[in-house]
Amino acid sequence: MAVTKHQSSETEVGRLVIVSNRLPVTLSREDMGQWDVQPSTGGLVTALGPILRARGGLWIGWLGMLEKVNLDELLAMGGRYLGSLVIIGLHCQ
Repeated sequence: MAVTKHQSSETEVGRLVIVSNRLPVTLSREDMGQWDVQPSTGGLVTALGPILRARGGLWIGWLGMLEKVNLDELLAMGGRYLGSLVIIGLHCQ
């Protein structure tokens, strides 16, 4: 049986998918009740954020809060820093 080895070219780049317990953004409430979304400062975000921006891909994780929020707006705000974010919902039950 012949075994074929896949040889990738240097220009071949796939999408990066990061799955972590938290999304790479930090949420805080402003004085007027609006949400402020900023990139997190943790090591995983610092290391992989630039790669995710350059290659494209997804970051999958929990938003870090149980409060109901307008997820579409927050995803758009967070996505301007790190590309596509996918929120995994957790419930206190």
